[in-house]
Amino acid sequence: MKKFLNKILQRKIHPASATLFVIAILIHNYTKDEGMDAYKDKRYDLAHKVWMASAEKDDALAQYNIGMLYNTQSFHLSSKEKAYKWYKKSANLGYAPALLSLGDFYQNGIVVDKNTAKAIELYKKSAKQENPDSFGVLAELYFQEKDYKNAKKWLIKINRRGDGTAYTFYKLGYIYENGFDVKINKNKAIQMYESAAERGFFKAQFKLGKFYYKDGKHPASVKGKKWLNKALKNPKIDTETKTHIENILKIENK
Repeated sequence: MKKFLNKILQRKIHPASATLFVIAILIHNYTKDEGMDAYKDKRYDLAHKVWMASAEKDDALAQYNIGMLYNTQSFHLSSKEKAYKWYKKSANLGYAPALLSLGDFYQNGIVVDKNTAKAIELYKKSAKQENPDSFGVLAELYFQEKDYKNAKKWLIKINRRGDGTAYTFYKLGYIYENGFDVKINKNKAIQMYESAAERGFFKAQFKLGKFYYKDGKHPASVKGKKWLNKALKNPKIDTETKTHIENILKIENK
């Protein structure tokens, strides 16, 4: 396609042929959009028809979409085996989202033997293409495996890209607070927890509250009380954390 476009720019291709080429591109892109529109409307048979035409011509995006379609439970032809097949075809062409989806099959042992090493290999290939979802998956996988060195590496990458979430900042704070594969760094932990708390994560708000509150008499306790109350008013707070905060604040009122 690039060679053809270069020839057009160099005026080596007749304008009429160039026009037909551009029309073909527009039809090609429209067809892809038509498939996604059908998928979003749950017209799965139409989406299948549209995407399959391109998938059979080694279109990596279309192959990925077919895999996604077969991986959709509400599709009447839903099949994990076929989803794996099409994800693999797309992944073999280097398509980053397909590499990520295929990795999930290996990580969780879906239609294949569970293979964490293979999953990590696929996730890293996806991450090399700067797929932000891959960064998050790798960070979480390493965290679950208690490989905090690599978890920290990917969490930092996420935050430096500007894709940090309350959850990623909280995880980093947790690593620094507990000294997992790093020296305990209270200031760094507080910095990470503040970033998470400001994004509305109740666990980070609670952590900050405990850091600052101390016994209720320290000057920093005013700041601690503020974060404890924010956590208490957070609609997502769980019962255990809520009870813990209420008990802390009751002590002050005695």
